[in-house]
Amino acid sequence: MDVSVDRRIVVALCGLMAVVTCAWFAISALAQLPEVAKGKIVNFQSIGGVGLGTSQSKLFNLWGRPVAPNGDSGCYHPDSPGYPDQICTWFGGGTNDLPPEGGYAEIDGGKVCEAAIQAGYQPGDWKLHTTKLRKQKWHTSDGVGLGSSKKDAKKAFPGTKDSGDILQGDRKDVRETISLMYTGPDKGDVQAIDLVEKGSGCFKYGRPGTSPQA
Repeated sequence: MDVSVDRRIVVALCGLMAVVTCAWFAISALAQLPEVAKGKIVNFQSIGGVGLGTSQSKLFNLWGRPVAPNGDSGCYHPDSPGYPDQICTWFGGGTNDLPPEGGYAEIDGGKVCEAAIQAGYQPGDWKLHTTKLRKQKWHTSDGVGLGSSKKDAKKAFPGTKDSGDILQGDRKDVRETISLMYTGPDKGDVQAIDLVEKGSGCFKYGRPGTSPQA
């Protein structure tokens, strides 16, 4: 069974897939948050207009091209065989959050095979931080997004099943995962929303620093 995305990232810092994880966090510390006109989330379909199969050019048009403050790209090209061509992050710099607030996408063959947004939090306070993305209104037509309650998420994402710290389900070639905060004052609230193409390299390996998905 899959587990919370943010929990797996924290575990990764303790040594799981350390090389890939370090590269990913090096990018995430620099890249900028996505800037969108509409952050609409459609159940099993899209996040901020980006769905599985969206072209790389359209992704960058919708979320902005991820660029670090020093002018470098916010995308990383994995060296390990079997991984997607690019891993791109739109995470805000100057934060101590782990994981940080922002957006994430994997691109293979010029098309998106995974897209996600997540709230940040500091292990010291365990409060979800969604200031920027909340202002951009990244949510479903019911107003459900990062920081929403588990009860509201169950209604907004039909087809997912409650597995404790996550709501997860499959529809055709799409796996949707709603990760919930597992501790602290915001326990049970939505921490991350993820769409991944089943059968793709994204699905096989999961995010950098995570365990393979079942």
